[in-house]
Amino acid sequence: MRLLFGILLAIFLCLASTTSYGQEAPICGERAEIVRQLEAKYQEVPVALAPTNSGSVVELFTSPNGATWTLAVTTPLGKTCLIGAGEAWTRLVPVVRGEDS
Repeated sequence: MRLLFGILLAIFLCLASTTSYGQEAPICGERAEIVRQLEAKYQEVPVALAPTNSGSVVELFTSPNGATWTLAVTTPLGKTCLIGAGEAWTRLVPVVRGEDS
């Protein structure tokens, strides 16, 4: 679980650091509607989530075969914004390290 959170955090930080002036604002709306559209258009469903220190929740949506993925954040006020999307999501197998590592 910590590995998945670390991966989600890294993705979020990379996306946040690449935002520049002049880029489109993120797509935002009610969470239920965003979830409905992701499932209807891309067959994406939530597969992971992680709370942030600010009280928001970061969610990862993927299609069943990993062909597409979307990263969303929902604020404590209930506003959900899409912060990243792409193709070819690959799930990593966590590496278990012993005490000697």
